[in-house]
Amino acid sequence: MVVLRPGALGDALLTLPVLHALRAAGARRITVLGSPGSWAFLSEDAARSGLSVRDLGAPEWLGLFADGARLGWSARELLAQAALGLVYLAPDAKFMVNALKRAGVKKVLCVDPPRLGERYEAGASVCHAAHRLLD
Repeated sequence: MVVLRPGALGDALLTLPVLHALRAAGARRITVLGSPGSWAFLSEDAARSGLSVRDLGAPEWLGLFADGARLGWSARELLAQAALGLVYLAPDAKFMVNALKRAGVKKVLCVDPPRLGERYEAGASVCHAAHRLLD
């Protein structure tokens, strides 16, 4: 599984419940594509349990952002093995979704991430941004 979650430390922390839910649902290997500095808090135990972080800003991932740019060899290899891609970007990330599918990701879900100051309501109550990501 591949989770595209660019952003700062707060974005990484808000995504932790999602990673735990994916693991509980049976995901054996999860690769987060994001900013390594934002995920530096992960322990070595996380890596041993199948959770890794790759730098989405590295040149090997350019093919996800630009028409005519190619994915690097290791990026293509990782994506070809992914059964699911979870993309936390604005809903206009169609190019990236299509690039992931072309690279071999079996199923891609694109989720509009929470925005600063937005309120989210679940039923009759306001919910935390982490719950919105999990939903």
